[in-house]
Amino acid sequence: MGKGRVGVVPLGGDTSTINSICMGIALAAQEQGVEAVAFRQGWLGVLEPDENYKIVVPPNGQTKPTYVKASGEYTPLIPNLIDPDQGGTPLLMKKVNPLSLSGAPEDITNRLKRMGIHEVVAIGADDTIEILMNMKSLGYFWDIRFVVATKTIDNDVGTNGSFLDMFNFFTSGFPTAVSKGVSYGEGAYSNVFTNNKVMVYEVMGRKTGWLALTIGELVGAHMVLIPEDPIFIDDICKRIFAIYKQQQHAFVVVAEGVIDAKTGEPLSADKSRRDPSNNAKLGGAGHVLARHVYNYFSSQGCRLDYCDFMTAGYALRGGQPTPLDRVTAQALGHHALEQLLSANLPFQVAGLVWDGTRVVPAVRNVNEVVAFDGREVIPRNVPIDGVIPENGLYDKETKLPTKLAGKYADLLGVPRMVLINGWQGPIYR
Repeated sequence: MGKGRVGVVPLGGDTSTINSICMGIALAAQEQGVEAVAFRQGWLGVLEPDENYKIVVPPNGQTKPTYVKASGEYTPLIPNLIDPDQGGTPLLMKKVNPLSLSGAPEDITNRLKRMGIHEVVAIGADDTIEILMNMKSLGYFWDIRFVVATKTIDNDVGTNGSFLDMFNFFTSGFPTAVSKGVSYGEGAYSNVFTNNKVMVYEVMGRKTGWLALTIGELVGAHMVLIPEDPIFIDDICKRIFAIYKQQQHAFVVVAEGVIDAKTGEPLSADKSRRDPSNNAKLGGAGHVLARHVYNYFSSQGCRLDYCDFMTAGYALRGGQPTPLDRVTAQALGHHALEQLLSANLPFQVAGLVWDGTRVVPAVRNVNEVVAFDGREVIPRNVPIDGVIPENGLYDKETKLPTKLAGKYADLLGVPRMVLINGWQGPIYR
């Protein structure tokens, strides 16, 4: 067992780089002479094996007690058993909030101690950090040190600062999600152009618009709609109508969490369905907006044969990581474990920063890089400058990424779509 044991727990939603991060952790553990133990199915792997845990607040107003069964499964994390080029993870993911399960926080603490684990690498994002901060504030994990190796396709964990001084510069998994989103959008754009369509392309982004912004920039969208800038639907419909009259097609990228300015709510929120972190289920903003656009065109006496919507959805989370994403994810996992073992701090966050020439891993105290209001982690928004738009990444007037956003997108290593031009030759009647 060498110097001791460290725990590894993949948590939250999956990305393409979880295996890459695990490879970095496994290599670092080998170098440091410690045993890395990876738990399967997130927190359910850390809980007592085969134990049934009662959900404190049953979902959707159920009165009958609801239980979750823990697996208690773990496995040694060994480099030659990990494929860093494979998306997803054989460790499996299960979204569970221990604070919602009766007795779970105590059992997690006790089992880690029994296994001789006093340092844990949690692979997660805002929900993971939020759960750990709340559990520590309630007195759990007081003698267990954590580092969160951040991964999320939403790119919303960290700080902004100046353009090249962000923590994270990007979150692990984000470049691959952008790459897949651009590829998906490129295939649709040629169809939109050829058939004189209006297309509303919905991508993930519950609270922030990083994905929509960057994908929209790289595919050359006519308009990008993000949660940071609430929209008036009638105004958006008028803008799309004007674009269509000029170009005979329109391609709009929208984040799933875009806000209706009149109601203050996401266009597609389903409050009757919630995830383990109590977030309303989203999905359908593209459909809602496309329906409004079609009706507006009809009200203007313009017959629109095709007003479609499409959703990239969970496809952006998986598959083989891009070379940049894989290399930086492995470095992230390696550095996270090194710092966890060397720095005597109770809670750290590992991320990626720009060092002037390339993206490298860095570890900070959680309070330096995460805004926490005492209950929830505040997401990192897309920077918007209402006075000088070019100082930010999004222009609220044009509903488009700025030139600075273009520079940021180009640093992700994702090729831009070759924009389609109109017919250059003569047309006869």
